[in-house]
Amino acid sequence: MSLVQYLVFGGVSIVVAVLSAFVVLVFNPVVTFSMVFAAPAVRWFDRMPPLHGWSGIGPAMKIGALWPLTLAPLHYLNFQVLEWSNWGYFGLFCAASWLIAFFVMLAGSSELDLSKRPTGRLARSYRKLRRKSRDGSAERWPEWKRRMTFEWGGKLSGMMRELGERIGAAHFTESKTVRLMGAPDEIEAKDGARRLIYFWEGKGLYLYFTIQDGKVAESKWYTG
Repeated sequence: MSLVQYLVFGGVSIVVAVLSAFVVLVFNPVVTFSMVFAAPAVRWFDRMPPLHGWSGIGPAMKIGALWPLTLAPLHYLNFQVLEWSNWGYFGLFCAASWLIAFFVMLAGSSELDLSKRPTGRLARSYRKLRRKSRDGSAERWPEWKRRMTFEWGGKLSGMMRELGERIGAAHFTESKTVRLMGAPDEIEAKDGARRLIYFWEGKGLYLYFTIQDGKVAESKWYTG
């Protein structure tokens, strides 16, 4: 294609972008499939993708307006630079549409409800925040972020409570509990059982798991 043809192609893409942004109110297969396939990646960051209802209309319109604008640049990249086939162009288009959907939905996402997070992923997030709360790396964070994360009622305590409830209800083995929660701050023997203790505020407030016969019999909070 010549330069003039690419300019015309780009002009037509702009018109298609405007139309595509409003077609999503009815049905736009490119937008629909891009959002569906990008949603799991957004959830990986513990965020709730705006897929349904009114919260999904704005992101869908943005995606609908953006993907047509990639047609001309990707055509030039595929056929003039990379010299790939039509399938290469299709692959580039799918990848670009997915990336657009991912970043638009990530920007418009909300924090995923703790109760809806898979246990393994929730535990990884907890261990990461627990480590940051102790190694000083969070000192560089803004004050508001530290408060929302590390004060009681914040993100870390919420994760700790949720994991305590799940592990206690599922009666996980001691080894699995340690894999999920990380190494306990203390281990004590009491009434013929072992307790894995995880401090919140030292010995004045902590979560503990009572281990009997190699499994969690119960999980409780202790307040001194």
